[in-house]
Amino acid sequence: MTRVAGTLKKARRGSLERKVGRAISSYFDAAYLGGEYPRADFTKAFATFSEGAARQARGDRSLLTNADLAKSIAAVTPIRKDARLSVLAPKNVAAGVTARIRLVFVADSEEAQDTRVTISGRLLLTRMKSGRWHIFGYDVARSAVPAGKGASR
Repeated sequence: MTRVAGTLKKARRGSLERKVGRAISSYFDAAYLGGEYPRADFTKAFATFSEGAARQARGDRSLLTNADLAKSIAAVTPIRKDARLSVLAPKNVAAGVTARIRLVFVADSEEAQDTRVTISGRLLLTRMKSGRWHIFGYDVARSAVPAGKGASR
């Protein structure tokens, strides 16, 4: 957690970080890191998205998942998984979070050169009545370079 607009007691910060982190990690795992490769199924990639955001995200599958690479790679090796949280907390209640994300992994290919992929940008999250956090918006960029050349950290 890097910033809080409003007030949020320190005792609540750890719980918030874990809950928001769980939503982001679930997305990263289902969309990029998890599963057995080669694979074609990314139906669970947007399980932590709100209904509207999931609908939009399905149209951005090539950006928001490994769908375009999935059939040509044998495995994914995570390098870096990071989220910096800015929290909106009026009256000591977290209402929204902007997560600045950076995910770096290597898509291991058995037949071609491995690819180093970087996903960066922002995920916008809100707390649902159930207490779980959902991604309701995103501003994400993706870059891919041959592994070992121009690699990002």
